[in-house]
Amino acid sequence: MRANKVKRALKAGQVAIGTMIDEVRSPGIAQILASAGLDFFFVDMEHGAYDLAIAADIIRTARLEGICPLVRAPDSRYAPLGRILDIGALGLMVPRIGSRKQVEELVAETKYPPLGRRGCFITGAMNEYRGQATGSYMAEANEETLVIVQVELAEAVAEIDALLSVPGVDVAFLGPGDLSIDLGVPGQTDHPRVLQAIERVLEACRKHNVVPGIHLNSIEALAGWMHKGVRMVTWNTDIRVLLGTYTDGAARLRKEALALSGSAS
Repeated sequence: MRANKVKRALKAGQVAIGTMIDEVRSPGIAQILASAGLDFFFVDMEHGAYDLAIAADIIRTARLEGICPLVRAPDSRYAPLGRILDIGALGLMVPRIGSRKQVEELVAETKYPPLGRRGCFITGAMNEYRGQATGSYMAEANEETLVIVQVELAEAVAEIDALLSVPGVDVAFLGPGDLSIDLGVPGQTDHPRVLQAIERVLEACRKHNVVPGIHLNSIEALAGWMHKGVRMVTWNTDIRVLLGTYTDGAARLRKEALALSGSAS
């Protein structure tokens, strides 16, 4: 099975930098993000317009390009989780986690026995269609698959020690946007309630040897959290990057066009 460079980098104490895609469905997006120098990206199957077939094409291209393909699953049921890993994702993030039982189920569904109960499928996209002995493949898959718990509920913050003490959890990934909503301050990701919640999660990560991660649209804010120990960061989304770049370019060109028309009169 292909080595998960991001998981290995995180284990070595390094920072991994990525983004999230919600809209672009061409496999070429994986090549673009790899060329941009990112370590990984999330295919957002919670909010994004992706079915398994589209996700499989993007993930396959990512694996060929050497950028780590991760998926934010739509929910924690086995049906999507097992199939997402079988099409080649090197890790999963599950949203709306609030209880220890949910985390235990997540680990069980993403790990092969004896660590879990994932159904075994040997020769497929997850190992480049190469045959492999069942035992060695299962052991490698258990080691290389990145298990990410998304922390975006007040309930999760309150129970964070119980969540992160479950064996097999690699990353606690903060979603400040949804967390701000659940804490009663929608969109205020720098509100004291949100900042206090994030600090509590970081403390639990240190205690349980779990990597802290976070998604934000501000590079400055991400840099600040990196200095506080966050080691898995996603900056922005494909929609926001495209919209922001085109909006800025259109406004600047419109200004020039108006100046030109004014000088002509």
